[in-house]
Amino acid sequence: MVFDVVICARWRLSVVCAQARIAWQMLNYAEATAAAHGRRLLRLNLDETSVCLHPGRRRGAIFLTKSSLRTIRGQRVPKWKRRCCMTHIGLISEHQELHHALPQVLVAN
Repeated sequence: MVFDVVICARWRLSVVCAQARIAWQMLNYAEATAAAHGRRLLRLNLDETSVCLHPGRRRGAIFLTKSSLRTIRGQRVPKWKRRCCMTHIGLISEHQELHHALPQVLVAN
């Protein structure tokens, strides 16, 4: 059983490595083709970040005395508020002149 898992993991790793190699080959080909025609390739990076809308009260960079810690009670927050998140989706490029035109998207549920 363990031997089968190891073989399966190695096979999956080899498939992922082959796919990564193919992706880099395609990028190198696209760059060479663009350079042959006197053009620059536009590479974009899409990044997403989830932000909780109600993080609640948590300990942070606040210095409290032991007596004040005893009197602080937990904050009761319903599950639906704790599960509400907003996602920020941003696009960036290596070309500085395009940054003002690239979209920044907020998705809330």
